Amino acid sequence: LDVILAHLAPQYRKIVAEALQLPLDNIQRLQKLEQSKIEINQSISDCQRPSQFVQLFKPYDLSLLILIAVQNSRFVRQKIWQYLTKWSTVKPLLNGNDLKALGYKPGQQFKQMLEDILAVTLDGVLSDSPDERLRQRAEVEAFIQTHYPLEKT
Repeated sequence: LDVILAHLAPQYRKIVAEALQLPLDNIQRLQKLEQSKIEINQSISDCQRPSQFVQLFKPYDLSLLILIAVQNSRFVRQKIWQYLTKWSTVKPLLNGNDLKALGYKPGQQFKQMLEDILAVTLDGVLSDSPDERLRQRAEVEAFIQTHYPLEKT
């Protein structure tokens, strides 16, 4: 029903959804649809690399992304499809425990470090294929140590 109601003018979506007694999360999603679609359409032209598309789409839930895709150009649909089927499943080659083992102290920097590792993996700088993972581990560690040098104490 969400897909059908998404084709209504934005001001009628909530009215019809409430009349159909849809769950509150569906009604809220339909209300957010227009603004979310505008945000994505304004930002997508700035995206060139997979990591940029991931950053753009990550804040939106699956159902909302599907509604946005249904109402958009082929290019946007393709990028959302790639995000849902490929990019959103890519994991950083190192985790927090690996960073600790390298001598880094847990903290907010961990999140940024893991996001950076994920970005270079998504963008093809590093591979996440199982055959390459062992060889890549040394490259990832070198990447982290170059971009986040350990402080000498």
